[in-house]
Amino acid sequence: MKGAKALSGFVPDIVHGHILTRGILFAYYLSLKYKVPYLITEHWSRYFQQNGTYNGRLRKLLTRFLVRRSCGVIAVSNSLGLAMKAHGLGHEKFYVVSNAIDTNKFIPAEPLNETSRAVILHVSCFEDKSRISVDCWTQSQGSPHRSMISC
Repeated sequence: MKGAKALSGFVPDIVHGHILTRGILFAYYLSLKYKVPYLITEHWSRYFQQNGTYNGRLRKLLTRFLVRRSCGVIAVSNSLGLAMKAHGLGHEKFYVVSNAIDTNKFIPAEPLNETSRAVILHVSCFEDKSRISVDCWTQSQGSPHRSMISC
């Protein structure tokens, strides 16, 4: 619970959740708790018809509810976006952002000035193999920068 203690007093401006449904349940909870919007990024291929793994009435109802309540949805590929929409998981703010970077086209931006710096905490997984250091992040506490929780 070191991470929870380090986040004491932290209030995000937005919550960014990954992978419907379980990851977004936590994002939805944080959204309600802090009265901020949440954004969904979907990576899983369960929505493809050939996989046949998007099943269960409760799962489908809950997933649609979470998508409707979000401030937007990002799919990591065109085909995933189409598969999600085929299951009724569309959103007026539905975007495709590929999770692959073309290094021939990607050019890093100039460094931001100090007043426009963002503070981001990204929690990918709660497993030993992908821990993050909350200690480094907490050094920025008290700064006037916009903030986001990504889970």
